[in-house]
Amino acid sequence: MSLARTLAALSFAALAIAPASAQITDFNAWTLIQDPPDPDLAATIATDGSKATLTATAPVARTTSIGLASINGQDVASSTQGFFFDPANSFKIAVDFDARTNAQNPPDTVFLFGFGVGEATDRDNSVTTVFTWERADFFPTFFSVVDLAMVDGRSQWGSFLSASPGQGSLFVQYDAESGDVFTGFASDVNATNPEIESAFPAIQNDWDEKRLIVSIYLHGGTGDNTTGGGIEATFSNFRVLDGTPIAIPEPASLTLLAAAAGLALTRRRA
Repeated sequence: MSLARTLAALSFAALAIAPASAQITDFNAWTLIQDPPDPDLAATIATDGSKATLTATAPVARTTSIGLASINGQDVASSTQGFFFDPANSFKIAVDFDARTNAQNPPDTVFLFGFGVGEATDRDNSVTTVFTWERADFFPTFFSVVDLAMVDGRSQWGSFLSASPGQGSLFVQYDAESGDVFTGFASDVNATNPEIESAFPAIQNDWDEKRLIVSIYLHGGTGDNTTGGGIEATFSNFRVLDGTPIAIPEPASLTLLAAAAGLALTRRRA
């Protein structure tokens, strides 16, 4: 195949996979993550993409998780579609959540629901606002919001943000100048600012300078045993309060590729 035809084919292929009308606020533009797949974990997305529900219907291993990420690869470099944030620019994002649980879950049941940013879907370099649900012998149920950071796969638990009624708004904010990442919680849905906020100072400076993605997830807790089923959390109204997400493929890349194809075809005809 000639160079001109190759460039033309590539440009048409890129345009075909580009999320032309999708936005990062549409969960249908996100990609399912299962680590590992488990028949008792499920993710469902509303037709209009406004909300996503993560569900555990039965006991699962505490090392098991399910979620959605704003890219379709391990990181931005390996992805062909999705959305990310440039770490050179600050941004602030939020999402509403509503968690419901089965009262029959056994004692010592723990679930973690996360909303955060990081450099890859493995969350080895990331900051997450974590909503937890626990049941133990000495209290029937307990909802709380905490935060968690990861640097090269090592956990750094942060602050207890709030005891939670099971719904509200979760926040993540990134400051490009300092590398600070902030987490936050508000008891109201559709909130634009957190009532309680915590910070991981300059933590992005300890990461690998990769572009940043967004994810939500349900994790079966911590430890070696199984954890109870019968819980779900609905994430909705994802919003970008500050900053600009970038689409994959980037519009500038598509424009350059299409221009190169057009130039090659013009020279061939000449």
